[in-house]
Amino acid sequence: MLAKRPECAQYNLSSLENILCGAAPLPKSLQREVSERYNVRIVQTYGMTELTCSAFHVPGNLEDCSGRVGQIDPNCEVKLLDDKGDEAPPGERGEVWVRGPNVCMGYWKNPTSTEEVFDNEGFLRTGDVAVVDSFGWYTIVERIKELIKVNGFQVAPAELEAALLEHPGVGDAAVVGLAWENEEMPLAYVVLKPTPEGFEVPELEQWINSSF
Repeated sequence: MLAKRPECAQYNLSSLENILCGAAPLPKSLQREVSERYNVRIVQTYGMTELTCSAFHVPGNLEDCSGRVGQIDPNCEVKLLDDKGDEAPPGERGEVWVRGPNVCMGYWKNPTSTEEVFDNEGFLRTGDVAVVDSFGWYTIVERIKELIKVNGFQVAPAELEAALLEHPGVGDAAVVGLAWENEEMPLAYVVLKPTPEGFEVPELEQWINSSF
C-alpha cells in the first residue's frame, strides 16, 4: 500500500523510521522503492506462531534490501534439510527446521500433528524453504506446499514474482501453478506500469530467462 496508493502522499510520514516486514517474502524492488520513497529503513524477518515470534533477525541498525531475513536468533538452532533429509550446504535450498526455548512444545490435544512436525531431536518442521549464504544470512524462498513441479524440478512462485517485479515496466505480478498435460506449469499474471508503446510479452520472457 505504501508503494502504490497515491493517498499516502497526503500524509506526513517523516516520523516513520523503521519498517519490519514479517509476511511473505518481500521483493527486493518493492523493498527499495518504499525505502527510497519514505527515507525509511526496511528489514525483513521470519517467524511463525509455533516459534512464539521469530527465528531470524537483521543485526543492529543495518539496512538490508537484498531480500534476506538475516541471521539466526541467539536463542535458536536452525538446520536446512533437502528432499533426502540431508543438511543443505550454503547456496542450496532446504526446508527450515528450528529448535530452541522459544519453540512451542506441541499442538494442544493434537498428538498426531505434533508428531508430524517435530523430529526426535526436538526440531520443528516449518514447511518453508530457505537458502543460507557463506556468511550465515538466510533468504526465505517459498513454502513447500506452494512449490510448482515442472519437469521434475521444483519452482518457487515467489522467486518468479520477485524477478518479474524487478522489471522496470512491471507494477505487480502473481504466479500460480497450472495443470498442463499431466504436469504443472507456472502461469504469471502481470500488471504493467504506464510504459512507452512497444512493450511486448517476449520482452518479459527474455527478462525471466536471463534471471534464472
